[in-house]
Amino acid sequence: MSLLGQSEKYRKFSTKKRSVVALYFLIITFGISLFAELIANDVPIYVRYDQKNYFPIFKKYLETEFGGSLETETNYRDAYVKDLIHQKGWMIWPVIRYSYNTVNYDLKKPVPSSPTSENFLGTDEQGRDLLARLIYAYRFSVLFGVCVMILSVSFGFIMGAIQGYFGGLVDLSLQRFTEVWSGLPLIFFFLLRFLL
Repeated sequence: MSLLGQSEKYRKFSTKKRSVVALYFLIITFGISLFAELIANDVPIYVRYDQKNYFPIFKKYLETEFGGSLETETNYRDAYVKDLIHQKGWMIWPVIRYSYNTVNYDLKKPVPSSPTSENFLGTDEQGRDLLARLIYAYRFSVLFGVCVMILSVSFGFIMGAIQGYFGGLVDLSLQRFTEVWSGLPLIFFFLLRFLL
């Protein structure tokens, strides 16, 4: 396609305000979701304790480092650990104090619960925060889609290069293989349609 054709497509795309807004929305929300651990997590972002700096998001610390008696990973949500840290320091928490798999055991309503000031979109049937799960799932879905697209384009580029270089029987065979491969999902759809 010529540069003139590409610029015409871009002009048509940019004149449609909804498409431009949707593109910016996708870019901004995906950019935000890349920092999911800093937005929604069940450990603090930063802990200042006894004149030392700790970053629980990046490293796991034992409870004994904060004056506790157990040689296990620190549970920063535990009231005892919170008191220990607040005696000689302070913590900075993410906006959402739950990760995608953290269960909220202190709910005042049965699960799944409606939105509250603690769980902005409520919880699922296991008591996990829905907004935290949504942020992590959004990041995973977009990254998965981008990876699939990159693999598909790379595979198509390699197949096209092989077909163009060798030509003849190789070109014809790979073209038939590509057509059969791209028709497989439709075959399963039609089979299910006739079986049901």
